[in-house]
Amino acid sequence: MMHVALMLALAFDLAPGLTPERRAQETAFMRSVKRNQTANDMTANVLAHTGEHVAYTCELEEITRPGVAVGQCGPDEEPVDLYLKLPAGTWRVGQKLRVLGILDAPASWSDVSGHTIYYPFVKVVFADRIR
Repeated sequence: MMHVALMLALAFDLAPGLTPERRAQETAFMRSVKRNQTANDMTANVLAHTGEHVAYTCELEEITRPGVAVGQCGPDEEPVDLYLKLPAGTWRVGQKLRVLGILDAPASWSDVSGHTIYYPFVKVVFADRIR
């Protein structure tokens, strides 16, 4: 819970160039984030949480193709790999981002034993570089 509140505070401190309109949009978006849901909670049942608004701090681990990256998201003690559908921009491996997005429909595949594995995607609505 504190993690999401801290992210909202960071949004205003780290992105001083935000317009009042964007600040209002982000604040409205944050109201729909379930503050008690961690990245671990959300990815434990991706299908049940599809469409929910999320707020994470993510470090980009890999750029898989333009506009899509794998990020280590969540608290440093418990990061989770998430695929991030990023807005247009210049992104690079190692960047740390504050991400506000929507848990999108997951990609899936079946392993050799026939179990379906889901890969969580976050459609990023707002992204700000932390470092």
